[in-house]
Amino acid sequence: MIQSVLKYILSFGLMFILGTHQVKCQEDTSSISSKIENLNSDKDVILFLNELGGTFKNFKLKAISEFQTENNPTLIKKTADSLDIRGSYFKGDFDNNQERDLLVTGEQYGFTSYLIMAIEKDSVQVIALSNGHYFQDFIFPSVRNDSLIDIFSFSPEVYFSDQDVNPSLEVKTFTFKFGHVIEANNHPMPYEINKIEFKTDYCFGTCPVFSLELFPSSLSTFHAEAYNFEEKRGEISKEMDFRTNIKKESWEEITQILNYINFPELENEYAVNWTDDQKVFLTIHYDHGQVKTISDYGLRGTFGLNLLYQKLFDLRNNQDWEETN
Repeated sequence: MIQSVLKYILSFGLMFILGTHQVKCQEDTSSISSKIENLNSDKDVILFLNELGGTFKNFKLKAISEFQTENNPTLIKKTADSLDIRGSYFKGDFDNNQERDLLVTGEQYGFTSYLIMAIEKDSVQVIALSNGHYFQDFIFPSVRNDSLIDIFSFSPEVYFSDQDVNPSLEVKTFTFKFGHVIEANNHPMPYEINKIEFKTDYCFGTCPVFSLELFPSSLSTFHAEAYNFEEKRGEISKEMDFRTNIKKESWEEITQILNYINFPELENEYAVNWTDDQKVFLTIHYDHGQVKTISDYGLRGTFGLNLLYQKLFDLRNNQDWEETN
């Protein structure tokens, strides 16, 4: 057992990618859901976000139609108008728990969109929706049937083009599942997964560097290479190897996510357009000899992959690992 050793600090990078944390409202005893239900103006929403604080300290509520790009100043407004996306906040019940949730758009070091989920009477889960691969990404969120979120977007090249054209929009539908926002899939496939390999690389900083080799019913291994434990600032922990039988519920959760995101249909490679970030490598063995490999520089391939990476990072600390060296 090495649970005392595995008190690691989750890297800022991964937390930023998922953009998820919980905050409690101050003093007021009204439920989060009722507060959201009673928001009727931008002023109301601003006061509510100020009460939440934290993430929203430097957030300025702003409709997507008020933004501009340098190369095509009218593109964003034209697109928002064509999609009939007006206003800076939208209500819904995105996790179907009979509680009201809130989607907001605004400015925070550029365009930003957040989903605020009422998870308890006085607590919210905040999720970053503007989870782009590029610094100038914009998204056009639209709530459908009070629970689904359609997100319209352009390919990144549009924002760097000098041509005044009408580029085509892409749309993806998102739902709340596995405790997070994820691309909706009405027809998950029951792939038989028998082995998962996951490896992280170095970044310019202290990103955890490790590898996992996971099996459903035999010994799995964890190789800790660097920055996995609570070492002193600037120190690199020694390399260590561990093994255990992965808990059944952990294996089932990870494979359910993989099947839901239809992993064989994902791209083989994803990458952000900046440097010094971390790269991960994911290999899934399934259906009697089939293999799918995904590399992801920046860990932002899809929302579903983001969630999967979080679960795989968490395995370092939530299993009964035994040291082998």
